[in-house]
Amino acid sequence: MSIADTKAQLQQAIEEGENATSLTHEVKDKAENAAQAVTSATADSSVNRPEEAVGLYRQALDRAEEAQAALAAANDAVREYMTTI
Repeated sequence: MSIADTKAQLQQAIEEGENATSLTHEVKDKAENAAQAVTSATADSSVNRPEEAVGLYRQALDRAEEAQAALAAANDAVREYMTTI
């Protein structure tokens, strides 16, 4: 494989990583919206299930943030590697 082919494939990997990052932004927004909707709809409830649901939505949000950080680190590593070839 030529250097140009390698760089093209690595650039494609970076673009896929950036697309995945965009998806995690959407996941975070939707998880936050869901948590807010449950909180708003059940403000007067004394049942624990809504609190559990909100906690799980927040957990999903945290994991999406972790995914964003991992994707950014991966893309940075690929970019760094590309400067060496």
